[in-house]
Amino acid sequence: MLTLWIRKILFILVFSFLFSSTGIADSLSDDFPLEYDDYDHNHSSPYVPQKSPEIDDLVAKGEVFVKQKKIAEAIEIFKMVKKMEPRDPHAYIWLMEIYMRMNEKPKALRIFEEISKYSSRLNIFSDLTLRISKEMSEEKPEHEPLVYIAPFKDDKKAAISFNFDDGPKTVYTHALPVFDTYGYKATFFINPGLMGDGRADDTWASWQDWKDAIRKGHEVGNHTVNHRVVAGIADEDLEKQVNGSYDMIVQNLGRAPFSFAFPMDTSDQKSVQKVMERHFALRDHAVLDQVYENIFIPIYGGRFFTPLVGESLVKLAIEERLWMIPQCHAVKTNEVDTYKPVTERFLKEHLKYIKQNEKDLWVDTFVDVFLYLFVRRSTRIEIQETLEHSVVFSMTSHLKNDKFGIPLTVVIKPGLTKIKEASVKIKDQEAPVPVQIEENKLLVRLPPNTSQVRVEWR
Repeated sequence: MLTLWIRKILFILVFSFLFSSTGIADSLSDDFPLEYDDYDHNHSSPYVPQKSPEIDDLVAKGEVFVKQKKIAEAIEIFKMVKKMEPRDPHAYIWLMEIYMRMNEKPKALRIFEEISKYSSRLNIFSDLTLRISKEMSEEKPEHEPLVYIAPFKDDKKAAISFNFDDGPKTVYTHALPVFDTYGYKATFFINPGLMGDGRADDTWASWQDWKDAIRKGHEVGNHTVNHRVVAGIADEDLEKQVNGSYDMIVQNLGRAPFSFAFPMDTSDQKSVQKVMERHFALRDHAVLDQVYENIFIPIYGGRFFTPLVGESLVKLAIEERLWMIPQCHAVKTNEVDTYKPVTERFLKEHLKYIKQNEKDLWVDTFVDVFLYLFVRRSTRIEIQETLEHSVVFSMTSHLKNDKFGIPLTVVIKPGLTKIKEASVKIKDQEAPVPVQIEENKLLVRLPPNTSQVRVEWR
């Protein structure tokens, strides 16, 4: 029998043909290394999926459609399979590969997110396929502009914002100290109504715990009063769950929650509009996709979620230049074992790996990354003068509120020659602006609406 790695290598070779006669259909109809029971047990959902002849027949029908290049029909079949049996991995793999071959990477990432709700082992396998798609289908820009705003702070290749939902005590006692050790900040979405009187207990963190988290630079966001799904509920209940929870957080923490995460990641137009009355950053694809094109929200945790799986996701984020938003829940202890918990040991090893690769990674709170991307999307650069060793430009933005005056990382890339010296000056400002030289490019932090910036180099 072929070993797992030989199978993966053969799998990669087969996918080198885009929808050819021996392409995606034949490769996925082989016995690739997946187990039907790659799902995560938890006390609230003990259901164990079973093999079904009806599911098998539908998958086979979908494979035939792909082989016949009837892609729209195949997609509908696999969506049906996914709805009928959400823990069957085959429909997800098929859909993800189809979307990648169609160069619809955001849709492939959404399918990847759905996989993470039920499984962990599949992440490594899927990471390989996504890297292949990058090599095959990523369009290279014809040329890089001389001056542009970096997608992420300090021109990092990817951003990561760790989210912990619900507010369990183990997150404060076991996760937060790990982040403090490595100097990283996380976002904690809490349900005030689950906290009782807000005093310390063994289940939920207290208001004092969250005050301490804020004091250490972490973010506390809103996750509704008691984790109720808000899509489709009555207006009165929606107001209570969203703005009522907001008021409770302000009253007890003395700080408004700028970020909101929908319970069960379920929203509709009315609930999004209600949340946006007071909140700025929403963990919702309808909003996030407007500020950045490559958003990835995998669910961390579960019995198969090893440090190797976490490493594969970080590599994916770097290679695909993603804003990855790991969605975590409780930290597993002897007393606590909830839906897909992470372990303290995993967090230590995972953050250690991230620390080793932080030259490529920006790790920050959800609201801080959202704010940077939002301001970046709203800011334009106008080149006013270009000479052989200098450029003059201005930055303009329609955002006038002071909270949008955060510095953006501006990249000046004259060419391939290594830069030895550089200076940056702003008109009517005597003090020079700090500039960072990185081989053949310059990095400068500037707020939006900065006029007459002169950069010189040699």
